[in-house]
Amino acid sequence: MSLNDIFGRIVNFQEQQTADYRYRMSNGEYLWFETTGTMLTRDDGTPEQILFNTRDITERKEAEQLLDRQRQLLRTIIDSIPQPIYVKDVEGRKQIANKTDYHYSGFEREEDLIGKSDSDIWSPEIATPFVADDQRVLMHGESVIDREEQLITRNGHVIWQLTTKLPLYESDGTISGLVGIGRDITERKQAEEEIQHQLAEKETLLREVHHRIKNNMGQIESLLSFQADSAEGAEVKSALNTAMSRVRSTRILYEKLLVGKGHEEVSMKDYLESLIELLVEIYNLISRRNYTYTGGETPK
Repeated sequence: MSLNDIFGRIVNFQEQQTADYRYRMSNGEYLWFETTGTMLTRDDGTPEQILFNTRDITERKEAEQLLDRQRQLLRTIIDSIPQPIYVKDVEGRKQIANKTDYHYSGFEREEDLIGKSDSDIWSPEIATPFVADDQRVLMHGESVIDREEQLITRNGHVIWQLTTKLPLYESDGTISGLVGIGRDITERKQAEEEIQHQLAEKETLLREVHHRIKNNMGQIESLLSFQADSAEGAEVKSALNTAMSRVRSTRILYEKLLVGKGHEEVSMKDYLESLIELLVEIYNLISRRNYTYTGGETPK
C-alpha cells in the first residue's frame, strides 16, 4: 500500500491506516519505512487534519526477508527428499508435511493434511501403534529410532518403512511437538520375502533329494549284505562286508550333516561314537560270517 492509498483510505473511511514501503535514497540505497496515518477531527466530528507517523523498519524487513529465504530453502530441501518428513504438535496433529508424507497419507496437498492426527488418517490397526509412539515422544521425551512399520495406503499399496521420531523443545525445555522421518524399505522387505521363499523351496527340494539318496544308500547296503551272505569264499565275503561298512559309514555322516543345523555344527563326538558302534557291529558280523568249521564241536 502506497502513501496515496493510505491517504485515500483515511479520507474515505476515517480509520487509522498503516503501510510498509521501500524508498530509494539520494545515494541509491533503499530503505524500508512504516507509515501510520490517523485522521484528527474537530469536536463536532468533522475531519481537521491527518497525522502521519513514519519509522525506519529496514532492519526488521531485512531480517524478515532473510527468514523467508531460509524457510523457502528448508522447504525446498525437505520436499526434494524422497522420504516422509513431518512435524506434529503436542496433540499429535500434523503441522508440516513434505510431499512424500502427504502423498503417503493419501492427499494431494499439504493443507489437506495439516491439523489431522494419525487416527484421522489411518485405520485403527495402523494408527494405534503410531499414536502410542507419539505419546512416548510427546509425554516422556523418549526418541523412537528406526522402528519398522507397515503402511497400507488408501489405494491399497503396502509400504514398509523405518520410522524415527524425535521430540522438539521450547527454549524453557518443555516439549512442543515432534519431528518424524521415515525411510522406505519396501524393496528390501520384498527382496527378503523372495529370498525366504526361495530358501523354503530349496529346503523342500534338498529334503526330497536327501530322502532319495538315503533310500538309495540303504538299498546299496542291503544288496551288499545280501551278496555277502550268499557269497562263497572268505576273501569275497570280506570285500563285500568292507564295502558295506563304508557305505554305512557314509550314510551315518550324511544323516548327521542333514539332521544338524549345518555342516559347521556337526558333532564329531556324536559321529565318531556312531561310527565306532557301527564298526563293532560290522566286525562282529564279519567274524561270524568268516569262521572256518573243521569238524568236532559246533563253534559257539
